[in-house]
Amino acid sequence: MVERYKDPEMQEVIKRYIRAAMAEENVSYSKLSERLRQVGVIQNESTLRTKVSTGLMTTSLYIHILNALDIDNLSIADLMQRYSRLRSE
Repeated sequence: MVERYKDPEMQEVIKRYIRAAMAEENVSYSKLSERLRQVGVIQNESTLRTKVSTGLMTTSLYIHILNALDIDNLSIADLMQRYSRLRSE
């Protein structure tokens, strides 16, 4: 079984997805950190920047980030299409 969370292409998909959402919402790492803090998730700006830039984070943090970025619907099919495109490059 492929461990996708350790897969460089999946890490790239996660990184791009979060960065695109941050850009769409005009949210900086500082603002994201504050939004997370409001729901009890303590992540400083530099830690968030590192986790997003590597695409490595816990599933719970990923979900909290998506929620903080007001992402109501996550299309697994869309993520997997992005993943497949990266793998075929």
